[in-house]
Amino acid sequence: WAHETSGESLPNVLYANTLLSLVLLMLAHHFWLRTWVGTRTALVGGLALGALANVLFLTYAHHPYEFWGVAGFCVLLRGVERGWAWWMLALLCLVTGLVWEKHALVPGLGGLLQLPRGTPFLASLWRGLVMLAAALAVPLLLRWQLGGDRVAFGGLSHLALQEWDKVLWFQLPYVLPFVGIFVLRGRRMPVWLRLLWLYLPVIVAAYIAQAFILHEVRSFWALVPVFTATLACWLASAADPALATRDEASPDGAAAPPQGT
Repeated sequence: WAHETSGESLPNVLYANTLLSLVLLMLAHHFWLRTWVGTRTALVGGLALGALANVLFLTYAHHPYEFWGVAGFCVLLRGVERGWAWWMLALLCLVTGLVWEKHALVPGLGGLLQLPRGTPFLASLWRGLVMLAAALAVPLLLRWQLGGDRVAFGGLSHLALQEWDKVLWFQLPYVLPFVGIFVLRGRRMPVWLRLLWLYLPVIVAAYIAQAFILHEVRSFWALVPVFTATLACWLASAADPALATRDEASPDGAAAPPQGT
C-alpha cells in the first residue's frame, strides 16, 4: 500500500519501514525496561537489544513487520505490569495483532499476575478472554480469508527430523546466558518477569507441535524483551538489592523504577 500510494520504489519503502520500526522498537523497549530499572540500566538493556537484533537479522531478509510487533509487545508487557485498564490492554492486543501473533500468551499470564494482586477470579477470567480474543482476531481472520491452514513449506521438520546439532549450536549461545542469570537470580526478580519466562517452554512446545524447525533463532525473537529485562533487573539488583523486594512491597504490585540505576 505504501509503495503504491507514495510512488517510491519498493526497496526504499522497505528501508523506511525498517528504520521506523527499529526506532519505535528501541523506544518501546526502553519504556518496557523502565518498568523496573532506571535510565542508565535501561540503556544497557537497549544495547543488549541492539546487539541481539544485529546478530539475528544482519544480512537476513525477515518479515518487514517483525519489529513493529515486538514494539507493541513491549508496550503491552509494560501495561500489564502497571495495571492499565483492561480495555486499553485489549486495544493494544488488537493493534499488535495486525502485525504479530506471539503476544497471544500475554492475556493468560496477565490473568495469573492479577490473582495475587486481589483481582477476583471471574473478573480476571473474562478480561483475559476479551484480551485473548482481541489478540487473535486479526490472525484468525487472515487465516480464514486465506482459506484455512498454512501452506506447507521447506521450514517444516518433525521432531525426529530436527537437526539437533544445529539446534544446540545456534540456540544455546542465544539462550543459555540469560537462562543462567534467571536460574541464579530469578527468585529476586519481579513476579511478572518470572511469569514471562514461561514463554520459553511454551514457544518451544508450540514449534514442536507445528513441526517448525527449532534451529531458526529468529523465530524465538519474542523472548528478547524477556531476556533483556532479566539482564537489566539483574544489573539493577546488583547495584540496589532492595529492587528484589519492591515488586511485592508496592500496593499495586508494580514497582516504580529506581532513579539512579
